[in-house]
Amino acid sequence: AAAAADRSGTAQFKAIWRQGLPVLVVGLWPALRCDWAPAALLRICGPEAVTLSDCNANGELTEGLILAHFCQAYLSAEFAPICPRTGMPRLLKLKDWPCDAHFCAKLPAAYFHDLMQVIPPPLQPHLRADGAFNLAAHFPPHLVPPDLGPKLYVAMGYCAQTGRYAQTNLHCDVSDAFNLLVHCGDPAPSLAAEEAAEGLNGSVGAVWDVWLPKDAARISAFLKLRASELGLGAHTSDHPIHDQYFYLGERERKRLRDAYGIDAFRFVQRLGDMVVIPAGAPHQVRNVSPCVKVAMDFVSPYNVHRCLQLSDE
Repeated sequence: AAAAADRSGTAQFKAIWRQGLPVLVVGLWPALRCDWAPAALLRICGPEAVTLSDCNANGELTEGLILAHFCQAYLSAEFAPICPRTGMPRLLKLKDWPCDAHFCAKLPAAYFHDLMQVIPPPLQPHLRADGAFNLAAHFPPHLVPPDLGPKLYVAMGYCAQTGRYAQTNLHCDVSDAFNLLVHCGDPAPSLAAEEAAEGLNGSVGAVWDVWLPKDAARISAFLKLRASELGLGAHTSDHPIHDQYFYLGERERKRLRDAYGIDAFRFVQRLGDMVVIPAGAPHQVRNVSPCVKVAMDFVSPYNVHRCLQLSDE
């Protein structure tokens, strides 16, 4: 009976996924077995030098910081290092870690197995590294396969001094991907007006806005228009989504919806929630609370054409 239910669930996911729709899976936290807290990662990895981006300085890369500095700032914003150029506390984000090694070369194999086993059975044929419908699992053995992860994405949340969030601007991934929130830090005592008006609270880790892949060209046209209005034309290319220069606030999302008929899926990601994003789907992420997320790419048969197009772009 369980096998039949899994097959039925896989068919249901396949039907949704063929349409280029994103998926939110909730409530996976109880199934996680490893300690994904920054302190645990620090004990494993030691005082490793890391490259961090400062969201209070438009993503400026920092130098001279180690993982311990970041963990202190993650646990309490009062320990955030000060940017010597602006005099403001840094709002730090660690992405694509480890960037120079395979996941299992930095963390015990138990962490990789934890991620694989927490994937719901109906989604495993597509999402698992060895999934039957994950084309990356069938890469020719004589070729060097691409590094599809997993990777860690760790970020602080809201900075009251600047009114900014640790966020990832609008962009597209070249392949399909899933992103699981495995740890949530203490939220800021107050949030910016937009998030407060939406009733977001301390149980929220991150907020995702995801658009359909078929709308990417029209969103690009909107971004070019917006760049021109703001006098930012020199900062954009023929593919402004790939520039990752914009985060669309409520007014811009409403304008995109009203003028272009393009609306986004808004996902509120809490601890143990997994967001599954098809290749080519424009999306942006705002961390309401300090978050540890683990993400992994996969290649489904239905999105290979988008992977090739995005690679060319």
